[in-house]
Amino acid sequence: MLQLIFTTAITLISAQPWTIDYLTPPSGAVLEVGGIGFMSDGDLVASTRRGQVWRVDNPNAENPNDATFTLICEGLHEGLGLSVIDDAIYVMQRGEISRLVDLDNDEIIDEIHTVTQDWGMSGNYHEFGFGLPTDKDGNMYFSLNLGFWNPHWWHGKSRAPFRGWVLKAAPNGEVTPIAGGLRSPAGLGLMEDGTLLVTDNQGDWMAVCPVYAIKEGAFYGHPASLRWYEDQPNIEPSDTQPHSEIKREHPVLWLPYEWSRSTGNIIQDKTGGPFDGQYLLAELTNGQVLRADFEEIDGVLQGACWLAHTRVGSAYHIEYGPDGMLYVGMTNRGWGGLAPGNGIARVAYNGELPLEIKRAHLVEDGFEISFTKPLDSTPSVSGQKYDYNYWWEYGSPKQHVEDLFIPSVALSEDGRSAKISIGNLESGKCIMLKFEHARSKDGQQLLHNEMSYTINKMPGGELVYVAKQVTPPIERGEEVDGWLYLTWADAFDMWHNHGVELHDAELDVATPTQFKTSPGMGALVAQEGESMETMFSVLGGEIKLAYMLAQGSKAEVQLPNGLTVPLVDHQVGGYLGAGIWHDLQINFTSTPPSITKVEINSVPTTVLHSDANSIPMPGPIAIACIKGNSAFGDIRYRKTNKPPLSADCSSLSFESSDIQQEGDVHLTVSDGGDFVVSGNGVVRIPHEELFESVQFDAKINGPGVGKITIGDLDVYVATKGDTKTGSTTSHPVKANLVDQNEWCTIKIQQELGTTVLLNGIPLVVGEASSIKNGALSITTNDAELSLRRIIIK
Repeated sequence: MLQLIFTTAITLISAQPWTIDYLTPPSGAVLEVGGIGFMSDGDLVASTRRGQVWRVDNPNAENPNDATFTLICEGLHEGLGLSVIDDAIYVMQRGEISRLVDLDNDEIIDEIHTVTQDWGMSGNYHEFGFGLPTDKDGNMYFSLNLGFWNPHWWHGKSRAPFRGWVLKAAPNGEVTPIAGGLRSPAGLGLMEDGTLLVTDNQGDWMAVCPVYAIKEGAFYGHPASLRWYEDQPNIEPSDTQPHSEIKREHPVLWLPYEWSRSTGNIIQDKTGGPFDGQYLLAELTNGQVLRADFEEIDGVLQGACWLAHTRVGSAYHIEYGPDGMLYVGMTNRGWGGLAPGNGIARVAYNGELPLEIKRAHLVEDGFEISFTKPLDSTPSVSGQKYDYNYWWEYGSPKQHVEDLFIPSVALSEDGRSAKISIGNLESGKCIMLKFEHARSKDGQQLLHNEMSYTINKMPGGELVYVAKQVTPPIERGEEVDGWLYLTWADAFDMWHNHGVELHDAELDVATPTQFKTSPGMGALVAQEGESMETMFSVLGGEIKLAYMLAQGSKAEVQLPNGLTVPLVDHQVGGYLGAGIWHDLQINFTSTPPSITKVEINSVPTTVLHSDANSIPMPGPIAIACIKGNSAFGDIRYRKTNKPPLSADCSSLSFESSDIQQEGDVHLTVSDGGDFVVSGNGVVRIPHEELFESVQFDAKINGPGVGKITIGDLDVYVATKGDTKTGSTTSHPVKANLVDQNEWCTIKIQQELGTTVLLNGIPLVVGEASSIKNGALSITTNDAELSLRRIIIK
């Protein structure tokens, strides 16, 4: 085994009232921390996603260089949870809970004993197992992630027992399923009274990240795991239809999306400090720690949350040590998060009481707010209320957003509390309050001036869902939604590239004005003066992309209408800071030239931009780094205006008796009229008239290739190989512009030359084989190809 002493430590934040520092792993060691516990002698024990367990001697040393790390076990399967019970170490592996045994007291693990593996696994990549908070009786609690399969990869599935459930393992290994309806329940914790808290992650059926107080036998909203309830049939439930006949429990908190996109575990503060008895939550994507407090309103648990410690790193698992210091285990591989993306951070309270909002109590006409210090004057308070959709789509934007009517704010005589009167509060809403001009009598500014509160129930009111059941949207793949994924597979195939490189990238903590890059395909990384622009031209439409900036950097999205959208560090709106990935959406038009929407992380953002072109002309979309370092990913474009079909177009008609089949190919016609060809072979449809243009919708399933031959021109539909959807023989497309099981529209027109359009975007303009002889054939090779709405001219 390996024993190393850390020789380097980084202190990122040393301002009052907390100091955050970092232990630097030994050369070659990557601690993707999944669980943390403490031995009776104060040593820290950490399990990792890479299957290692490390023991840290002297973890609370004043100088972090004095901590000694010893690798005591390796070869485990993804340790995303750990518990220490009477100095016995238990690890939550993907497939079992294990007890690590040291036979000769040298602190190195000699044997691994199975405690239990009494749950199901299918082998799907997404079937994580999380844990292991332990109650006073030695019961360990754990949760099981759903799996995700192609082609409907956005729908979580429970294809093995108790995926999407939280369970309890007794000391003897006996497992008791507790409750289901969960999606990706990555964090667990216990309340003072033994109530189990579970965090989940935004996605299908989860509007944003919730926190649940678990009740045995209850259902928490995601239908995939209903099949494991004793009173439900053991069949795979619908992906898209809610099960309104089954009572859905309310979260005690909905965490604001701008604060938490991937929530880790939750722990109670028992340090005796300013927030003793409250709770802290790990947040991976934004790299921070949140604080929460709960109360009962007419027997219903709900509460408030605040930011606590920002820009820590990709916090997945947090624990207080025996010394009262907060230890933050970090990991972000494959999940994306603020650097550092691995290792252990320490958050130490320096003893200077900060000015913070301490508690919030909901009353019939507003909130009673207490502060950690007396204020010198009455603050100004503004806010909004909103709710969410409960549906199968990935998350939900805020719905029914309204400003709060706040007629008065009354500060108590001692300045330690304030009554905020609000005229339009209601059950079934989330509240975001913002405090301005709040200063303590000793001159401190309010450290965190925003507060979120989840109102499941107003005092004396009805219990109402914050995430409200709505008519489900049309399932993806049922209609052409028009999006093209411009950087999937071959990231540069659709672009003229001017210096941008493909790497994995994260913020360099030691030098935050730049990125730390490594081999990989996680980001398109640009330095000052580097850019890329699309090979095709457009007039208007929608753009979606992810972006990340280094400290002090600036980038631009340059639109064909002459306008630009600047992306700058410290941008007003939904921007969260350097080193964090942000979701950007832009809607723009060319007639008239305008930008109709800019949203950063779903927050509307006002941007200043240059003058527009006076005459609208098709042009490329460009992305440029203007200053410093920037990174981009998952760039998508959709044309919003579809031209109408000309009057001389008609649907292709033919007699079924004329269809010819060759090879091991199967032809069916769906109830909706879709023409479905599968297997390995060719289907030919003779047609005597000459084609000038052909348009059809197509989608592909399976690993193989589909090909539509019109006259002498081959057009491909595939997500693998070098001739992906939109390719012709002479113009291959290597970017995966359309995913499996997604309808797209392909149009071929030949006048003076040939134009091939995919979802309205010209991929081929120039010479190509003729389509004019009228014959049409469909070839599949290990694939299922569907066609519909075949329009000819």
